[in-house]
Amino acid sequence: MGFDDTLLTHWDRFYGVGFEMPLLLAEYLLGLEDSRDIYLMRHILSHTFFVTGGFFCYLLAYRMFNNRLVALFALLLFLLHPRIYAHSFFNTKDLPFLSMFMIALYFTHRAFGKNTVPAFLLCGVAVGILTNIRILGVMLFAAILVMRACDLYYASGRGARKRILITGGLFAAAAMLSLYVTWPWLWGDNLGRLLESFTRMSDYPNTVEMLYRGEYVLSTDVPWDYIPVWIIITTPLVTLLLGGLGLASLCCRGITGPGTVLRNTATRFGFLLTGCLILPVLASILLGSNLYDGWRQMYFLYAFLCLLAVGGLCWPLSLFRRRPRLRIPLRAGVYGLAGAGLLATAIAMIQVHPHQQMYFNSLVDRTTPEYLSSQYPMEYWGVSVREGLEYLIERYPDSVLSVNVIYDKGMNIPILSKPHRERILLADIDKADFYIYFYRGYRPRGKRDFDFLGRMQEIFPAPIYTREVYNNTIMMVFAKNRSLAEAATIDTRLHKYRPVEFSRAEIGPNFEIYLDGKNLIYFKETCVPADTRANFFLHIIPNKLDDLPGSRLPHGYDNYGFTFDKPGVNFGGQCAAIVPLPDYPVDYIRTGQWSTNRWKFWEDNSRIWETELYVGR
Repeated sequence: MGFDDTLLTHWDRFYGVGFEMPLLLAEYLLGLEDSRDIYLMRHILSHTFFVTGGFFCYLLAYRMFNNRLVALFALLLFLLHPRIYAHSFFNTKDLPFLSMFMIALYFTHRAFGKNTVPAFLLCGVAVGILTNIRILGVMLFAAILVMRACDLYYASGRGARKRILITGGLFAAAAMLSLYVTWPWLWGDNLGRLLESFTRMSDYPNTVEMLYRGEYVLSTDVPWDYIPVWIIITTPLVTLLLGGLGLASLCCRGITGPGTVLRNTATRFGFLLTGCLILPVLASILLGSNLYDGWRQMYFLYAFLCLLAVGGLCWPLSLFRRRPRLRIPLRAGVYGLAGAGLLATAIAMIQVHPHQQMYFNSLVDRTTPEYLSSQYPMEYWGVSVREGLEYLIERYPDSVLSVNVIYDKGMNIPILSKPHRERILLADIDKADFYIYFYRGYRPRGKRDFDFLGRMQEIFPAPIYTREVYNNTIMMVFAKNRSLAEAATIDTRLHKYRPVEFSRAEIGPNFEIYLDGKNLIYFKETCVPADTRANFFLHIIPNKLDDLPGSRLPHGYDNYGFTFDKPGVNFGGQCAAIVPLPDYPVDYIRTGQWSTNRWKFWEDNSRIWETELYVGR
């Protein structure tokens, strides 16, 4: 078979394959070949892994607080983050890292609770896989070794120290071995490439200009409050409030019992969560990390925030533990408020469905039209492009759709069914009939971007479909020109247009032809694919040929060939299209349909039909 060294130079070689490799294995074992089947499989497995992370959140919360109701609240809190829930279907980098972090935290808590060799071996395997998914998993690896060193310092007796050294060493060995085995790129030079990956990921070479709080900033020079602000305005308020209470309770316990901070106690694990939450944010600020697209690179922080919020739920209940008369009503009140917060989050997710990835909480203005889109990136992932494509497919069920999509021409097309994919023809912007734009929040830079924007606005002036979230436009579908856009709104009641009588017809047209004063409208009762791909010609005869500007001469009297798969084909069960007429005086129009082979028309005059239409404008 030979040796393939492509991996050694691939752009994404610095990314771990801890989650992508199982997805590829599943694709191979299931024998999937169609792109839609592959995408749906990846969506299902990605979301299943996210739910698995929620299950381990339940298990960890139960271990920490010994209360199944509290553990259930932790599970719901983990699942009901609108943005993270949406990303759990399509984000195979940031969300698996979050889920695996929760799994690794569970095995960490379990290992320090049991203090056995098997427990620390499982913990090591979990941390190794975590680091394979994202190199930042070394943070938990280092934290576990530090906590094990603290246990060694406080241990009494030779046997206890020996057990700590053995379990700590086996943990480190299991973590490094599982990382090495599951990441093929490390096989050549494991330590050197691991350091190279860490350096690359800590300062990713991708400079992006993006919208933040109404101003454009570079991803390599974001304001210090970038991550804190994004977390605050996109996380449900119930999580923020309870997370703040959890941090306050830890501070109180650290002040009243400082000896519990370093020993193997619940307080120390709480400070581990706090450190894992705060230190990455501080590091990104001090190191000037490359950050963009909101806080998706930091979604793993939600694992710690979620568990701290559960601690914040339990703290008020513990204050009146010895006063039964107050404990019962206080518990009912705390659970009731927390449940109301979860219910409000669930309702918000339903209201913004299926675009939960653009959720904002009530700390920002969500009612003023186009306010959010003037302050922050909205649809940076491009998920709504699929909705635009499905609109075109439904609107024009028998047409070949020539489409251009901003940023990525092929975005979301592979997840469509095969018959629908075959009807989508990707084209350059000058040749496309439709243009799909989604609001990523980046502004054009340089002559090339502005030339593209100018061409787009000139060719596609009229949106025929828009999608809004919180009164903010996130996606628009444009038609080639305003006349074609208006074709999408025509219904079958064409009596409002003036039918054109044929002054001369050969063979007989298979379309009725109407005139609305500005456009020529072809209309047919039924439409089959063969009709939509037919070739038509148009001779527009002006009143005075000599009076036309030079630039108008080709359009004035030359053949105007077009393919009948333009916007407007097959709406309302009918088949129709609009051809705009020039704005200069026209005497008459000669139109008709020729055979599929355009050049054959000149050889043997193989016209399907031809007619002359008197206009006299």
